[in-house]
Amino acid sequence: MIDFHSPRAFILGCERSGSTWLSNVLDAHSGIEFFMEPFADYANLFPDFPCRNQYIEPDDDRLMQVVSEGYNNISVKKYLFFYSRRKSLRWKKVDRTIAKLYTCVSRWLKFSVPLRIQQFELLNLNAADIPYKWQVMKDEEPSLSVTKELRLNFKIGLMARTFPQAKYIIIVRHPGAQVASIMRLFSRGNLGELRRSLSSLYSHVHNCSRFDKYSGHYQCLDESSDLHEVLLLWWLINYETLIEDCKKFKVDFKIVYNEELSQNPEDEFQKIFLFLGLEYTQDIRDYITHSTTGTGTEVISPINTVRDSSKYSKESISNIDDEMKRCISNLYENFAICDELCRYRERE
Repeated sequence: MIDFHSPRAFILGCERSGSTWLSNVLDAHSGIEFFMEPFADYANLFPDFPCRNQYIEPDDDRLMQVVSEGYNNISVKKYLFFYSRRKSLRWKKVDRTIAKLYTCVSRWLKFSVPLRIQQFELLNLNAADIPYKWQVMKDEEPSLSVTKELRLNFKIGLMARTFPQAKYIIIVRHPGAQVASIMRLFSRGNLGELRRSLSSLYSHVHNCSRFDKYSGHYQCLDESSDLHEVLLLWWLINYETLIEDCKKFKVDFKIVYNEELSQNPEDEFQKIFLFLGLEYTQDIRDYITHSTTGTGTEVISPINTVRDSSKYSKESISNIDDEMKRCISNLYENFAICDELCRYRERE
């Protein structure tokens, strides 16, 4: 049976917010057991769990059972053959090599990749491109379980009821910079799940009274070819719903702003670890140095990057074009946006 009072935390937000970077810094702590996006439907770790766009009320006993049973089994799925906590990271490398071999052979033979391999790769995806010398040996017993998941923004009530003691970190990024980053990855063929989900968001917004505030405006964009406008509204709906529900269901949450994290990572991460009740260790300092200064092995992928985070953050905002600024201004004019997101309002 799951321990409903065990220490647990969730990292929430939207794509290209910096959530994976935040996750990797947390995963550099020896006491954290980290799970990467386990609610992805293809992994079948939480069978029949609703899609990301469906709003869920907290009184759904069946879904509460789905979440509970999923977390009962998830730790086993994170490990494959040889590696486990307290073992040498060399065994972790062996398991990843075996998983890659299974994947390559399956695709070469035009078979489906075994579900067990897909689950393993998903739960460890955040560390896929991280050099092993940057990773840490884990304590035998974790002091905190952390899940990074972008599919729970409309399900906070259910999660709060399932894990009443859990803590939540919400990472937010400037909407113009975030949408521009998403658009670039769309053009490269990445973030396919997000792009597909945008078309279904329309029906969910119109069929749920929770989204009445947005339904009229979203309808006028339904036939629009301006994808960035749809993404800006998607950004607003996700973050406002997430923040409002965290307050409504009285969960213990902390909002982290990507810009502050990028410009002053040492101080901001110390605050995060204080919130989580964990020691801010030298391993954490080392990982932050590796990942924010652009030194060491350059890792460029949709999952991980090594770069000057302060410079990148400033440039991503300064490079926002006038059309995007206009659309952001329109967004703030059309809605009474919550205080936590008002910092991004364009001011004269």
